Amino acid sequence: MPTLVTRQQYFEGAIEILSSQGAGGLQVTKLCKVVGASTGSFYNYFRNWKDFVDQFLKNWRQELTKQLIEAAELVDEPAERFRKLTMIAMTVPHEAEAAIRAWSKFDSAVEAVQREVDELRLGLIRRAVLNASPGDPEADRLATLGYAIVVGVQQLQAPIDLEDLKWSLERYVEIVLARSGISSEG
Repeated sequence: MPTLVTRQQYFEGAIEILSSQGAGGLQVTKLCKVVGASTGSFYNYFRNWKDFVDQFLKNWRQELTKQLIEAAELVDEPAERFRKLTMIAMTVPHEAEAAIRAWSKFDSAVEAVQREVDELRLGLIRRAVLNASPGDPEADRLATLGYAIVVGVQQLQAPIDLEDLKWSLERYVEIVLARSGISSEG
């Protein structure tokens, strides 16, 4: 066993378990086995299971949402921003995200964070739509459509076919950019 396991390794182990076993598989003993640590090590970082879940969800929101938003919003040119968003969408741990969404249906703490993540991501897509087509009265609907593509693929496929997702997102980008007269080629 490793002599030192980091808090981040626990979060990465949780993503791995969620991806392969869903929320029902996420348990202290399984998590410790995945990261190669003892349960004592787990309790050095986390007071209890609820503390772990709270910290994990905070990390998920920060690492897989807020940091990605910041990276995407560094790009001003509309077609390039949508290419960046598509690239980001391809790197998300989709199976884990689908498991978190399912988990949110029976855990109010997870539901609250899932709702916040959804709002942050929808806001990002809405801003990208408005960047391409300022004042578009359909910006909210177009943002929802784009996000629904990702969430829908996550719910329909396991494992996720990234080529299907990419194709769908590219068609979505073409639609959004065509509304503003911008070529999706850049």
